[in-house]
Amino acid sequence: METGVSITGRIRVHQGGRSPKSEAEEKEDRLLKVIGKQKVELDFLKNALR
Repeated sequence: METGVSITGRIRVHQGGRSPKSEAEEKEDRLLKVIGKQKVELDFLKNALR
């Protein structure tokens, strides 16, 4: 059975393999998602009012 130290070390190595997104990149992703949803809603409403 493995000790907690080696498990923690493995988790750190695994997480270190990916570069975390910066706060600005995360905010940009959230905003682009909102813009996409609003565009879908706008297109739907435009088509409904024709």
